[in-house]
Amino acid sequence: MTMIDKARFLQTTKLLSSAPAALLERIASEMEVLPAAASQVVCREGEPGDALYFIAEGEVRVEKEGKTIVCLHPPECVGEFSLIDDLPRSATVVAEQDSVLLKWDRRCFIRALAESPEIKDGIFKILTFRLREDGFRQVMEAVERERLRQDLRRAHEIQMAMLPGGELRNEHVEICGCCRPADQVGGDYFDYCLLEGSKTALILGDATGHGFYSGLFVAMAKSCLHNQLRTDHAPSRVMEAMNRTLSLTLHSFRLMSCCFIVFDPAAEALAYCNAGHPPPYLFSRQTRQLQKLNSTDTLLGMPNAENALFSNNPAEWRPGDTLLLYSDGITEARNSDEEEFGSERLEEVLLKSIDESPQRIMESILDAVSRHSSQRSQDDDITIVVARAL
Repeated sequence: MTMIDKARFLQTTKLLSSAPAALLERIASEMEVLPAAASQVVCREGEPGDALYFIAEGEVRVEKEGKTIVCLHPPECVGEFSLIDDLPRSATVVAEQDSVLLKWDRRCFIRALAESPEIKDGIFKILTFRLREDGFRQVMEAVERERLRQDLRRAHEIQMAMLPGGELRNEHVEICGCCRPADQVGGDYFDYCLLEGSKTALILGDATGHGFYSGLFVAMAKSCLHNQLRTDHAPSRVMEAMNRTLSLTLHSFRLMSCCFIVFDPAAEALAYCNAGHPPPYLFSRQTRQLQKLNSTDTLLGMPNAENALFSNNPAEWRPGDTLLLYSDGITEARNSDEEEFGSERLEEVLLKSIDESPQRIMESILDAVSRHSSQRSQDDDITIVVARAL
């Protein structure tokens, strides 16, 4: 790039468009032509502001903390702020593609600024443009944040609507449940519904993480569950259908622990399948003992396991018996000392309140968890379901 080419280019820039021809020629002679290959760092955040750069060819991006702020093209310049305020660079500049830059060092810039009112006018134009540009960007970012907030609020409303609207009670069973997402959209899901005859189905699932995609995972699970219940409600068949559906998700590393239970009061029994979920507690009124319904099968949605087979497991379910299902947000709730609520505390609270109503048992457990972690924000979704045979 010859000096004449540089001078002609500089005349197209906001900063130097009004500069006299003689000054432009001198500035052009002072500038270094700097080729920059794609992904090459031109200058880094925190470095001294020793030069500004005009983009003559190609494109550069300005980054802060790894996030792209803006992309710049010919004939824009970058780096002028650190020359004016004499502070370290506030962002990193990286070549987005193979580019050619004109480097104007600090000493020459300060001299030209002192000599030429036209360059001072150019600086004023650039700063005004940057302020307007930044102001517009901030407004758009605020609009986008508000749009996202409203989308998440609607997603939260939809997800809460997918949960049971209240407790279920008939002549055979009483069930109540509660879900407290850690974010607006959570990854926990519970449901209960009546089957043919006097049977009742109960499910609690916990998708990895929380947020939008976990909520979408939960919606897929609910849709599959209710479709499958129309044809075969055996726990193994329900889990196999849900596993096939969740394996279709395009988002890797989205798994779900899940426990599905069918109560059969006529047989005084229940059948369950536990796919990697924290073991529910089954309390026998006759023996006054707690039994854990331990995990029997793999998590739902595991890679390369879309055709996995699941099991049916029996247990007694007699009048007065109580079942507690919960997500790991209960046992893993931490206090300010990083101590988990844990299974022992859960069992203790459950046994102390076992002769109360299912609603009161649930409230006692939630109150105990809240007291334990009162100094910390909720890290994970918290879900609990209590069922009693009548």
